[in-house]
Amino acid sequence: MKKSIIILLGLLFLLIMSACSSKQSAEQTDHQTSFSMSEDKTNSQAEQTKQTEISSQPDEEPPKQSKEEEPMEQAQFYITANGTTLTAKFADNGSADALRDLLREGDLTINMSDYGGFEKVGSIGTSLPCKDTHISTTTGDVVLYQGNQIVIFYGTNSWSYSRLGKVEGATAEALLSAFGSDDAVVTFSLISPR
Repeated sequence: MKKSIIILLGLLFLLIMSACSSKQSAEQTDHQTSFSMSEDKTNSQAEQTKQTEISSQPDEEPPKQSKEEEPMEQAQFYITANGTTLTAKFADNGSADALRDLLREGDLTINMSDYGGFEKVGSIGTSLPCKDTHISTTTGDVVLYQGNQIVIFYGTNSWSYSRLGKVEGATAEALLSAFGSDDAVVTFSLISPR
């Protein structure tokens, strides 16, 4: 009988320990679930607060695109002298790209002199990258000479230049009418002054 009571007490002890262990395990699971739900709620609230902050901010300017992100380079520039504006198309090379970049900083005004009865030439005031090749120019060609001078042709010439662009629909008469036969103050720009 004594043995039976000891066995029963032992079994009772095991049952109590098992019940306590199950209860503790259930409490841990409940605590973990509660913590997880609390964490999800906190994350959800933080996300809502972030969305509210974003939507309540005043309209900001979108970030400016870098040169690499620009969808298309500006293809033309403008040449103005004595109240007449001519449209020119950029050449496709590094010298023309450098001129475009320079004009992005602002208009470029140059005192240009007549030379040889076929061109106007003037100093840019800075050097641009150039890759001169021997070319024969025609009326309306805009070229870079020695890296720091712009030349606009109303006649023809053969020399080493880097092409910058071409005045659209240029004739010698139209160019001489715009520039005159003497020195001229010429403005290069990306935006038409008209």
